[in-house]
Amino acid sequence: MKHSFTLLLLALGALTSLTAVAQNPCNTPGVVVEANGLSYTPSSLTIEAGETVVWVNYGGTHDVNGVSSTTGATWSNPETFSLPLVSGNSAGVCMGSFTFTEPGTYQYDCSFGAHAANGMVGTITVTPPPSNTVVDIIVNSPDHTTLETAVVAAGLAGTLSGEGPFTIFAPTDAAFDALPAGTLEAVLADNELLTSILTYHAVAGTTLSTDLMDGMVVETLNGESVTVTINAEGVFINDAEVIVADLVADNGVVHVLDAVLLPPTPETNTVVDIIVNSEDHTTLETAVVAAGLVGTLSSDGPFTVFAPTDAAFDALPAGTLEAVLADTELLTAILTYHVVGGTTLSTDLMDGMVVETLN
Repeated sequence: MKHSFTLLLLALGALTSLTAVAQNPCNTPGVVVEANGLSYTPSSLTIEAGETVVWVNYGGTHDVNGVSSTTGATWSNPETFSLPLVSGNSAGVCMGSFTFTEPGTYQYDCSFGAHAANGMVGTITVTPPPSNTVVDIIVNSPDHTTLETAVVAAGLAGTLSGEGPFTIFAPTDAAFDALPAGTLEAVLADNELLTSILTYHAVAGTTLSTDLMDGMVVETLNGESVTVTINAEGVFINDAEVIVADLVADNGVVHVLDAVLLPPTPETNTVVDIIVNSEDHTTLETAVVAAGLVGTLSSDGPFTVFAPTDAAFDALPAGTLEAVLADTELLTAILTYHVVGGTTLSTDLMDGMVVETLN
C-alpha cells in the first residue's frame, strides 16, 4: 500500500512537471504561441512593447519567419525576427523567443514547404507601454480634477509629461475649493498668473519624502522657493500639509497637499506703492483706486506724482471731496492733473517752469 501511494505521488509529480514544460518548455517568461499542424495559436496577438513572445512546436516541422513573406505578401515589420526550423511533438518543443521593443504591426509565417500558402501565418500587434508620468497621476486621480483643468489650461501638460524628472506638490480639489470665492475663476482667466502658481508647485528633479528635511528650502520652477517643515504634526510645504507622499511616476514623483501654495508677491516700489505705504495719503489712495488708475500708475511709466496729503484734502470746502469721489470723470481729471509723464526730480525744477500734466 505504501509503495502504491509513493508511485501515485511520483506519477502526479511527473504529470505536473510535464504540464509545466508543455506550457513553456523554453523556460523564458513570455506570451506563448503554439505551432501545430498548419497554424499558429493564437494567430493574432496584441502585446505591449517590451513583452516577449515564446513559440512552442506541438507537432510537425515549423519555423518562425518575420523577415519577408514566403508567399510574396507585403510586410512592413518595424523590426525583423526569425526562429529556425524545429520538429515538434505532443509534449511541446521550444522554438525560441523574441522580445518586441518597437510598437507597430508585425506579420510572420512558416517558411517550411507550403505551410504559409496553406494559411500558417500570424500577426502580432505591439502597442506602446502605458505612460505613468506625473501628469498621468494627476489625470487619473479623482481628487485632482481642478489641478488637471489648471495644468491643461496653462499648457503645461506637455512639459510635465516630458522626461523631467519633476517633483509635483499637488493640491486636492478640496484645497482649491477652500480658496476665497472668485479666486480660482480669476486665476484660471489669467494665464500668466495661473502659470506662475502652477510652476510654484513644481520642482526640478525627483525629491522623495525621504529626501525632505526640516527647514529645507527648495527652489521651484517658478524661481521662488518653498520651505519644508517637519514636526510632530506632519510634513509641510510652506503651510500646506503633505497628506499623501511618494506617488512615483516614470518622470518624477507627486506629493499631495491639503492647500494651494501661493507664490510671494514680487516686491515693487512704484509711485502707487509709495502712496499706499504712506500714512499721510489714505485719501489719495482711495481716490486713485476709485478712479481705476492703480494699474496705470503701477506700470513702467515713469511718472512724477504731486501727492496731496490727507490734511490737504481735509482743507477742501465741506462736501467737495465727497462730490469729487462720486464723479469718476471729474475725479480722473483732478488726479491726472497731479501726474506728469517722466521722472522730474526736485533738482530738475526751475522758477517759472511750466509742466504739462497727464490731464
